[in-house]
Amino acid sequence: MTGRGRASQCIRRVHGSARWNGRPCLLGEQRPWTEENVIAAIGRPMRRPHILIVDSEPRMIKILTMVLGERGYRMSSAQSAVEAQVVIDSRRTDLVLMECELRYSKRIDLAAYAKDQGSSVVLMSGDPDDIVQCEEHGDPYLIKPFTIAKLVGVIKSILGRPVAGESPLLA
Repeated sequence: MTGRGRASQCIRRVHGSARWNGRPCLLGEQRPWTEENVIAAIGRPMRRPHILIVDSEPRMIKILTMVLGERGYRMSSAQSAVEAQVVIDSRRTDLVLMECELRYSKRIDLAAYAKDQGSSVVLMSGDPDDIVQCEEHGDPYLIKPFTIAKLVGVIKSILGRPVAGESPLLA
């Protein structure tokens, strides 16, 4: 392999004639050009993780959106379970960070719905009763008030990868 390595060879093959079942493939192998295969081939994700914040307090949404957006995450927000369901349906969401009291709203179990759609869920609450319920169900949670370091640590542990362009050593 030449100096640029697998990434440049991968790009050349995709823009060249390498195909598998009518779709571009990686390195002449019988693997389709999917996000997982690109990560395996070049060692980094193609897109930044998307986080949905669901909270009834606009100020909390604004702070979390700003803090996590600065760290490279794509952000969306909702102030109700119904709004959150629309966001989850309209775009791929990697993580839903939601206030516990909004978990069950208008007959929607938002946490279960998000998990069914392939999203991870982290619950937030300052109410001790909610925390006990989270522990019983095995859901990850943050106790309000929490530090930014704690928030980022929980997100990274759940997503299991650093944000694109971020050094894994700093993760």
